[in-house]
Amino acid sequence: MNKDKEYIVPMMFKLDDEIYADVYFLPMPKSLKEKLLNLEEKSNAKFNRSYHYLPLNSLKKLFVTHLDGVVDMKDVSNNTVDDRWIVSDREINTNLVMNIIRSWIEAFYIEETELEKKRKNNDEVKEYANRICEELKDVDFSQNVRKENLLLFNKGRNYDKDGFRILPLLVVNNIIGTDISINGQKTKFYYSGKNEIVTNPTGLKDINDKDYFSYVVNFSVQTLPPKNESYLNINISIRRWISRNEEEIKPFLDTEKTVYLKVGGEDNYKLQPMRIKYNFLSKKIDWVLSDKECYSVCYDNSNDDNLNDPEDILIKPQLYIQKALIPFEYGMGNAGKKIKHNMHAGEPFADYKTIFIDIMSKIPFKIEEEPLEAIKLQYNNENPKSYFDDYFNIENKERFHQVLQSALFEEQLTVEIWYNGGSEKIVEQLKYFLSNHLEDTATIITTRDLGEFSECLELKNENSKKNLEGFNDRIDLIENNIEHTNKPTLAFVILAGPGEFKIKDSNGNEKSDSRVDPKHAIRIGFAHTGRLTQFITPEAFYEAEKKRLNKIERYKIKMKEYEEGKSEKEPKSLYKSDNYNQVIKNTILDGYRQLGILTDVSKRKMLKNTVVSGIYVCNYINTKNGTTLEPFAIMVTCDFEKMQIKAFAKMETVIEYPYWKFILELSNEACKKGRNRRIKTSGNGVIKCFEKLIKDEKNHLVVIIADGTSRKLIKGISNSEIIKYLDEDKKQINELYIDNFEGGIITTDKLNNISLIRMRVNNEVPDYYPGKNEKQEFMNKSGVYKYEDVYYSLDTRTERESHTLDEKESRVINNSAFTHRNIEEIYPMYVGDNFNNIEHCILNIHNLRKASIQFETQKTVLPLPLHLAKLIIDDYII
Repeated sequence: MNKDKEYIVPMMFKLDDEIYADVYFLPMPKSLKEKLLNLEEKSNAKFNRSYHYLPLNSLKKLFVTHLDGVVDMKDVSNNTVDDRWIVSDREINTNLVMNIIRSWIEAFYIEETELEKKRKNNDEVKEYANRICEELKDVDFSQNVRKENLLLFNKGRNYDKDGFRILPLLVVNNIIGTDISINGQKTKFYYSGKNEIVTNPTGLKDINDKDYFSYVVNFSVQTLPPKNESYLNINISIRRWISRNEEEIKPFLDTEKTVYLKVGGEDNYKLQPMRIKYNFLSKKIDWVLSDKECYSVCYDNSNDDNLNDPEDILIKPQLYIQKALIPFEYGMGNAGKKIKHNMHAGEPFADYKTIFIDIMSKIPFKIEEEPLEAIKLQYNNENPKSYFDDYFNIENKERFHQVLQSALFEEQLTVEIWYNGGSEKIVEQLKYFLSNHLEDTATIITTRDLGEFSECLELKNENSKKNLEGFNDRIDLIENNIEHTNKPTLAFVILAGPGEFKIKDSNGNEKSDSRVDPKHAIRIGFAHTGRLTQFITPEAFYEAEKKRLNKIERYKIKMKEYEEGKSEKEPKSLYKSDNYNQVIKNTILDGYRQLGILTDVSKRKMLKNTVVSGIYVCNYINTKNGTTLEPFAIMVTCDFEKMQIKAFAKMETVIEYPYWKFILELSNEACKKGRNRRIKTSGNGVIKCFEKLIKDEKNHLVVIIADGTSRKLIKGISNSEIIKYLDEDKKQINELYIDNFEGGIITTDKLNNISLIRMRVNNEVPDYYPGKNEKQEFMNKSGVYKYEDVYYSLDTRTERESHTLDEKESRVINNSAFTHRNIEEIYPMYVGDNFNNIEHCILNIHNLRKASIQFETQKTVLPLPLHLAKLIIDDYII
């Protein structure tokens, strides 16, 4: 370990060893392929076997979830070579394969429970599907299975594409059933899903001995740039199990949840994931049909008692906890009542290290003897200057007003506060701070009656999963009753939280139902009339106000006792956040973010003469009105000299506006009425982004997130492509490969004014624990850490983390929340000649993670331009 410098330990192992494995393959039987192609043609008129893949994603999930050893099922089309259709690390039970296929056909084509949007297949389709199921009963494909001994990895290089999926399972198989001791408590590891293990779910309880929890470990093989070398990544978390439901609440489930069933006897150490969801026809929570069918296929009758009514498991979990376990989530409940768990989220670094070192000892191939280290870069930390004082009043009005006018491109702002009676106290506080911030400007601040806009949406069909008619009726009501505007207008809407919008069940009891919540309809309706929307809930406001005032009162009492000599210890001072209602501040700053107001980074020398752009790639989106958006890119550009934000996207047409107006234009384009619209986009949009950047004379620091979606649209950001275009001396790319369009390869000699930085922020980045100082204490400091040619950014946190860093702490002896800094990977793909220093570019990206005007109240994970782009999609594409 490095004792001279600050460092972190990324929890990953380099795959230097020569790793072989026996791998089993089942080719796709030609007769089955033809049957499924015919079935899809009958079911889906738009399906073209020459161009389209079969819709087998849900079948793949069933294989990987229910069939031991299966790690992958390949995509199938009329043109694919299917000799490696199903991949497994053990002998493939072809009888179970055929039975799972039959269960899937029944669920997908006959009962239609596997699709969000039912196709309403006719009798001919269902009859053909039934015929296939009958024909598969007597089919034997066991002779088709073949076994190969494959070289997966050697000296960091991948030798077989299936190695990425096989190797994590080899590790999992070597660990399940083994013991681990955490802070003196001994437990065992169980299999709990693809590439995942958990400690015995009933082996550890919280400090009050009431609620169960497990440590969760996920494994994946990832590569690092620029050499595309392979590493085994480790990610660790906590899973809290619902252990009691004292009020026997039946929670409202608006999405699928997972139940984990213990299967196979005491020595099997396996949990079988099973999905449950609310059935709108039976009006009950039930097992997902395909999972239920697969369970009956894969396990014998001795386990049938595990398949109790899932509502019973939720209502009386203590009766089933030894057989069936449901993960706890905050907010689970109904009608204002919540299911409880004593333990908060997170775990201390001591537990991270204990688990990581234990796993190191159980890896079934050769790895480095010591954990890897990333060394911290030394630099002066630079924070943006706040516009606000300790009481959330404006400190420098002249500067703030200049920034506001720049953000609005000199247009006049209107602020509206929409509310109903009973919310006057919230209105008063909003008006106070807005007036303080915006006085002496031309801003108009008005209050307006929310009225019937805030009522529950009408639900005409209780058996429907969605309420599109009620949603559109509310949008029409809004559009027909308030004036449209083209000027920047920000509407603060005081609206009850989702739990307050209810319907009556068959027994006349009220229950929360997201289908009648008007929030999204108000958002879209207001956008159609030219208004940005920022919501605030009375429940959150009054809860925050109660906590704030109670804290102040306790402080006054303790201070009085100290001053009178009744207490020897002087109470800790109040925080500046105790001077105002935090929810009010959150709300106002989020509104300012939507207007495009930038933080003041004028003193940040490394950003001088540099514009920062983020290219954010959105995945497929299906809106409430049935519009399908194919993946597309949004480019958000922040000019800190002009203090302006612009955004660009190429959809069916080019959308390019100041940030506040872009939000509205994109939302209105994507969320138009009209069924079965499809907005087609292409990698050409990304090419247009780079053409704009290259033509601009300014220097552009460009940041892109690399994930499964963006790599399809910008192929050159994957590690396998980076190594193809790598300049070995500079360790940078000499060409950026976007796609096979005209202009789809950009040579770097055209990019002197551009530096291109790639980030990864998901589970492709390993967890970490910090190094120790001379006193053997964990040191966890914000900053940038370098390992070989990649950098890791640890974000800035405002919470106190002392107990997270305490080496004596453990989740098994403390129910408190443990926080640690979020980690992201940064790689400089190319740094243009106009930029002097690679590390300056990296540090700028790191510092931009705290450059949002919201950062004082909310933790922002992404650098500013990407943060701004992501929130457009999250808030307005509905």
